Amino acid sequence: MVELKNLYLLIDATIMNDCLNGEENIYYCYYPETHKLLIAPVSASYFPKIHKCVSTFLKLRSAQGTRSFQLTNIFLDNPILVENDRKLEFNTNKNTTILTVFL
Repeated sequence: MVELKNLYLLIDATIMNDCLNGEENIYYCYYPETHKLLIAPVSASYFPKIHKCVSTFLKLRSAQGTRSFQLTNIFLDNPILVENDRKLEFNTNKNTTILTVFL
């Protein structure tokens, strides 16, 4: 499960382990024309070469292993986005270790 809560993106432990290799340090980038947020572990060294991205640290959010990071900057830069707390659609690609989240 991936959800938006108080402008934080919450990523379930299963997705963390399956798609992001359980890594706490990630790269992310947002494409406003498609409303896609792409997330990859920092071990995916190709990611910053093909995307203009930012790196951040995922904070532990629960004892079950849910991790989160703040999306305030994306919502400030893109006022058309809906800030309501909600579950988000997402796709995972284990081969490329990219998590695609639809905001």
